[in-house]
Amino acid sequence: MKQYKSTFICLLITSLIIGAVTVLQSKPVQIKSLQPIPLEIKGKIIYIRKNMSISEVKAALSALISDEASVDSIERLQYDIQLVPDEGPVTIAFDFNKRGMLSGVVIDSQLKEQNPPVTALLIWLNKNAGKPVVRKKGSIIWNFEGWRIEHIDRGSGEDSVYRIDFTALK
Repeated sequence: MKQYKSTFICLLITSLIIGAVTVLQSKPVQIKSLQPIPLEIKGKIIYIRKNMSISEVKAALSALISDEASVDSIERLQYDIQLVPDEGPVTIAFDFNKRGMLSGVVIDSQLKEQNPPVTALLIWLNKNAGKPVVRKKGSIIWNFEGWRIEHIDRGSGEDSVYRIDFTALK
């Protein structure tokens, strides 16, 4: 009986040593976290990431935008603000799903000159998101970090659009 006990202990210790060596030799598993996307408003940045809570978005925006929200509901938080003197307003809207998590972002104006956040986002996307998946007249689309991101630049005068839409991918 004593011999079986010592054999069992030797096997147990050998198994533990082999297991420890295997763990030490294996490469660590890295969990890829989604890269937040910077949205610059009035020289300050909010980092957009999929599934931010409405309270996280409101807290981040409170440091960037002093204006009151034009829409403040459980489904949408929207600001209509003038970002460039003597230019028209920009609509910045954050949409939330039924769980109160960020599911979409829209930054919309008529003209490029009115909308520095979209211009800055385009520079950032071209540098960090790689080639767009679709490029058609007046529209460029990326799939990046859990988002479908579409930039629209078309029309002239009152019918013109210069915007970017983020839609959460499933």
